[in-house]
This record gives sequence, structure tokens and C-alpha cells, in this order.
Amino acid sequence: MLAFTGTEIRPGTKQLLKASAPLLTDAMPGSSKQTRRVKTVNANWAPGPDAGHGRFEVMFINDDDQRHVAAPSPESMTALIAMVHADTVLAWDPEGRTLIVASIVGTMPWTEHAEPGPLWSR
Repeated sequence: MLAFTGTEIRPGTKQLLKASAPLLTDAMPGSSKQTRRVKTVNANWAPGPDAGHGRFEVMFINDDDQRHVAAPSPESMTALIAMVHADTVLAWDPEGRTLIVASIVGTMPWTEHAEPGPLWSR
């Protein structure tokens, strides 16, 4: 087993876990304990001035019916649409305002169950 120093890559994240911390099957790297599975993604687009890209707003609705809004750039929106349509599991971390896209390749135990509730408890 690899042992990490506990150094954080981004402030407020837990991307590198100490060796004494739970295994990665018990937690999602980079997430807070408020992270929940996304059940619905809605988007709005408002046109901008001529030759402008406009403004996008995306709403993520978690399995606990909490709603979270983000305003990605048009370029980010292209990637977001691709990730939402892929065969992945989405989770939203409201503390870090981070969309986690899991199961891009392979699966983790917490991605195989559609049970509602905090993902850290699995």
C-alpha cells in the first residue's frame, strides 16, 4: 500500500489520503462529506450579443433533492454535456463546488449502487 504524506493538491480536498485513512473504496478522493450522487442535470442558455457565445447555467439536483447551480463557459459546457451523456456516475460536492465524474473506466464499489445518501458513508 502506498503511503502519502497527507499533502493536499487543492485546498479543502482530500485527494491524497494518509495511509491510516480509510481505503479509497470507502471514500472518494477530492470530495467532502457533503458529496451526493447527481440524479438530474438541467441547463439553460441565454443568447449573448451578436457573435457572442451567450451564458450557460447548469442545475445539478442531488439524490437528496438539493439543487446546486453553476455557470460554465461555453467550452466547459461542451465537455460537461459529453460527460453527462457518457456511461458515468456523477456526484456533486457542494463544499468544493466540484462535479465528480466517476466510472470513466472501470467502477468503484460506491458507483455500483444507486442508493441515496452521502457517498462517504459507503
